[in-house]
Amino acid sequence: VFRRNSKGIILRNDRLVEQSNKIETVVFDKTGTLTTGNSKVDSIEGISPNVWQRVYLLEKNHGRGHPLSKAIADYEEKDLKKSLINDIHSVSHDAKNRGLSGTVQGKILHIGNAEYLKSFEIMVPIEFPPSVKTKLDQGYTPVYVAENNQYQGLILIKHEIREGVLAALARLKEDGKKLIMLTGDTAVSALGFNQQLNNVFELQNIHAAQTPEGKEAFLEALMAAGTPNGIWFVGDGLNDAPCARVVSEKGGISCSMTSNDKAAFFTDISLNGSLDYLFEHEKLNGFLKKNIIQNQWLMAFSAVSFLAFIITFSIAGIAVSPLIPLFIMVSTTLFTLFNAYRVNLSVDNALDKKTSWFKRFLASDASIGLLMGASLLLMMGVMMATLATGGL
Repeated sequence: VFRRNSKGIILRNDRLVEQSNKIETVVFDKTGTLTTGNSKVDSIEGISPNVWQRVYLLEKNHGRGHPLSKAIADYEEKDLKKSLINDIHSVSHDAKNRGLSGTVQGKILHIGNAEYLKSFEIMVPIEFPPSVKTKLDQGYTPVYVAENNQYQGLILIKHEIREGVLAALARLKEDGKKLIMLTGDTAVSALGFNQQLNNVFELQNIHAAQTPEGKEAFLEALMAAGTPNGIWFVGDGLNDAPCARVVSEKGGISCSMTSNDKAAFFTDISLNGSLDYLFEHEKLNGFLKKNIIQNQWLMAFSAVSFLAFIITFSIAGIAVSPLIPLFIMVSTTLFTLFNAYRVNLSVDNALDKKTSWFKRFLASDASIGLLMGASLLLMMGVMMATLATGGL
């Protein structure tokens, strides 16, 4: 467990190294999980500089670190002077995490997705200019803005795909795993994002416009219908915590992308920012179980070896030298320690990008097999020489 922790893989339940959770289905949150937290504002459509200033102030001070809020707060439009008047009050966050509202500089702002604005009876356009529609089709996320209950325009957010995610998803699919994406984005945005991922998700496995409650309900139904311990969930934000709880309680495994994610404290495993560990978890657990059995055989081998010496020396008619049990005890201890250390080496080989051939050899069964073979030949040689010469 410590060795995996040193590689950025935090296991919050020690029993995870004993359980068999062969992956059958992996459910992914989208924003912050498949994408980085470095989402960026691509363009602002129809929003005046004065309205943008108020949007910026509200998101900067009350965005709660959400990737979309962070993108808006980090965006700096050319020649735009940010207001120094931070008059913000009556801020409210949507219970379903669809957006937020507040009074900024005397103006009532609503910022969020289309459903959030519609809940305030604010009309959101259905048709968009070709330039906007093209970006929506490419997976950009629209954030709609209304001031004093009047629609003003939208902000288009471009998501950066997390490094290595595309290759990992393709590998999971090739291995026959079922991949599911849950996202609060619109269906158009989700489908566009899937195109960026080379359509790795099947259309029926893309569930868009999902609220946190909707995601939780979906996972409860999934856990009830399938094999619970074969289901994994990967998320990042605090709104993914209920999903992680459902999966963990029902026998699956929940993961956060990094130990710094807000969902990390509610998941079974914190990954190191990569999905590569998903391919190694079962292998490493299998190696550990095999290693324990090998250590038991090493101890049994030492007992049989000592018995063989007693019989051989009895036949030769000489007393067993104290050197014999001392040698067997020391060698058994060293062999067991070395064999146990191979577990650490197996973690290094699995999680390090580059390892030496020598480390890979030491982690293989050939290394302990070579030591046992050498010790067996030595003992046979000693016993044969003892029988032949009548003395040690």
